[in-house]
Amino acid sequence: MIPRLRYFLASPWAIAFTVLVSILLGIGSFPLFDVDEGAFSEASREMVETGNFAATWLDGEPRYDKPIFSYWMQAASISIFGHSEWAFRLPSALATIAWLVVLWRFGLAHLGRRRAIAAVLLLGNCLWVGLIGKAAIADAWLNLWLTLALLDIYRYFEADGERRSLALMVFLWMGLGFLTKGPVAVAIPLLVAIAFFVPEGRWRDLLRAGLDPAGIGIF
Repeated sequence: MIPRLRYFLASPWAIAFTVLVSILLGIGSFPLFDVDEGAFSEASREMVETGNFAATWLDGEPRYDKPIFSYWMQAASISIFGHSEWAFRLPSALATIAWLVVLWRFGLAHLGRRRAIAAVLLLGNCLWVGLIGKAAIADAWLNLWLTLALLDIYRYFEADGERRSLALMVFLWMGLGFLTKGPVAVAIPLLVAIAFFVPEGRWRDLLRAGLDPAGIGIF
């Protein structure tokens, strides 16, 4: 039994099982229970009902608590699947699955297959990650954009600042993160980049990337 369990845990099937149980199972089986879930979902419903996709409203009043990206995703989901807890939460589940896929691909390239699987299983089976993946809020998307930005910062660091495309991708992820949850999506990657580059005396690489007009335009 133990050898079979070890084989299963070292295979991609374990990741698929984690996605099914931790992220997808039961996402529509309980009511919207959190204040943020209710606010996000109702504002997204009103967005579809009014056809106004440029701003968010809640109970007929402007709602500017969070940027607009998550509302767009929820509005798209309920436009396709109808109004249900499952449809409101689906975007968060998809973002969390994408988060696991990003970690899996990075792990394969830098850690090897077994460690990549272990990393994904540790993340996917974390209780808080499962809760975020089942909640109709913005956090799952923010986690995805931050992870993509931080991993591309690492790749740019490893490439000695020679791969401009990686720096431009960081601007894209930060821009999407800013649309999802505001300045935190810029502050965290910036602080991490400073911690990577400045102690190594590579502040010029960081400055060149950070002031790239194309990157700023993408953002």
